[in-house]
Parts: sequence; structure tokens; C-alpha cells
Amino acid sequence: MGEELAGRRIVVTGAGSGIGLATARLAASRGALVIGVARSDAGLRAIEAAGAGAVRADMTSATDRAALIAAAPGVDGLVVAHGETQGRRIEDVTDEEWDRLIDANLRSVFFLLQAFAPRIPDGGAIVTVSSVAAKTGAIPEVTVYAAAKAGVLSLTRSFASAHAARGMRVNAVVPGIIETPMQERFLALNAPLRGLTTEALNAERVGALPMRRAGAPDEAAEAICFLLSDRASYLTGQSLNLTGGSVTW
Repeated sequence: MGEELAGRRIVVTGAGSGIGLATARLAASRGALVIGVARSDAGLRAIEAAGAGAVRADMTSATDRAALIAAAPGVDGLVVAHGETQGRRIEDVTDEEWDRLIDANLRSVFFLLQAFAPRIPDGGAIVTVSSVAAKTGAIPEVTVYAAAKAGVLSLTRSFASAHAARGMRVNAVVPGIIETPMQERFLALNAPLRGLTTEALNAERVGALPMRRAGAPDEAAEAICFLLSDRASYLTGQSLNLTGGSVTW
């Protein structure tokens, strides 16, 4: 597996931290020519330290998406790992928050796939990053985020169907509790809504998992790189759960 992605040009959005950064690092270590996308200076530095090229872009911006496409010709694979979490009671969600979260987590994904999919050659691969929230609906404070991530699964199936005849594969990973900055932000936003400390909320959630532990970004990256590789040559339109056993469908 050491060079299974050798010479492949792979774009990873949301690569400044968490699952995206771990994926950029692992893909680069397996021979890929990785272009990581981030919005912050810290994210760009982390991408470069991971052995990848770095591009500053906001995926909610049509201008930035066009600039990314121009900066990444000849792409063989795409990992869509950007997104924004939420912490709001259902009754308190505003129109503005709905629009922002749908834009960050769904609308931007659609237009990124629309732009890149025709440019990826036959036999290439796309991996989207959804969320366990998309399948369970068990966290009411992230209802809009969950709806958007459910939409990502639908987009994954649609693009997989549209491009399957030419051997291009489109699959999703469905992370549960993964130890990332986004997970830390989730805890910070939602613990006060439940009258808990972040430590107590984290312990409650992890304790409910069959495996009794959170996942690591590197574990998610392994699954993503598998889906990018020829080892997953007969998989398309699928969602791979990375949930410690909490979701099995």
C-alpha cells in the first residue's frame, strides 16, 4: 500500500485540519500529488507541513471554486472534506443560519462535484465526507447540519450513477465521533445547551458507542485513501460508516 496512489493528483478540501489534513498527509505519503485547500494561514501551513501543495480558497465562493479548478488541472481524485458544524436548538434556528449551513455543507459540495466530476478521467475517484448525524437524527442541536450531510449522501449516489459507466467512482465516508477541531467545536457549542461541561458531554457520547472510544483522524484517512485507490475499484455510490459501531446501515 506504500505507493498505491503514486503519481495521482488529488485535491482535498477542508485540508487545514482534522480529517482533511490527515487525508492530505496520508495520500501524500502514498505517492499522491496532493493539493490541499484551506481558508486560514494556519491551515495552509499545516497542509504544507503534511507534504502537500496548499491553495487558499473558500468553497462557498464561486470565484474561489473556479480559481481552485484552474490551479488543479489533470486531477485524478477529489476528497470533499470541508464543512461547518452547528449548535442550536431547533426552535432557535434562523433563516440566516439555515442558509449559511446549507451553503457550507451542501450547496458548495454540489457545485464542487459539478465542476470536478467531468474533469476527472475514467477510473478516477471522488470521496465525500458526510456525518453520522445524517443517518440518525439523534442530535437535535445539529438538525440543519444533519440535513445538509444527508444531502451529501444523496449527491454522492447521484454523481456515482451519472459517472459509473466510465469507471469513475463516487463514494462517501460517514464519520461518527472523530477527535478533530470540528468535534471540539461541536462540544463547545452544544454542551451549554444541555447544561453540561464539554468533558461531561464528550464522556456521555463516547460512552454510548459500542467500541467505547472516539476515532482518530488517521483512521478516517485510511478509509478515504482506500476509496481513492484501485482496491475499491468495484465500489461506487456507497457510504462507509466510521462510527465505532453506532451505525451499521
